Amino acid sequence: MVFIDQILLVERNHVVTQVTFGPDHYATDESGRIEGSSLIEALAECAAIAAYAQSRAHSDKPEMGMLVGVRDFEVRQRVEVGQLLEISIEIIRQLDPFQFANGKVTRNGKVLAAGELTLYINSTDTEE
Repeated sequence: MVFIDQILLVERNHVVTQVTFGPDHYATDESGRIEGSSLIEALAECAAIAAYAQSRAHSDKPEMGMLVGVRDFEVRQRVEVGQLLEISIEIIRQLDPFQFANGKVTRNGKVLAAGELTLYINSTDTEE
């Protein structure tokens, strides 16, 4: 499952992507609305790109990770089929093995949804 359509920007602690949910996308409900949980998944995919970019800076092997928490996530405006959405993540803190990121979903510069993600990043530096 991949929601992200295009990567627009990758910086050390900041990633911006785009996604458009079509009418046949499984994240779309019968009324043409995109659920908040699908927006969280799109933010988590964006965060995974950030984690990958950071791991590539110091290793050839990408670090594995997972979304472990969402805090203060709020859908401020209904998201519908066919809207071009910008998904952005900014890593604001790191306390190994956790990263904390602010994420937002925007359309034409207006914030539609936002919240904080907590990510677990498994370091590949340890031998098995």
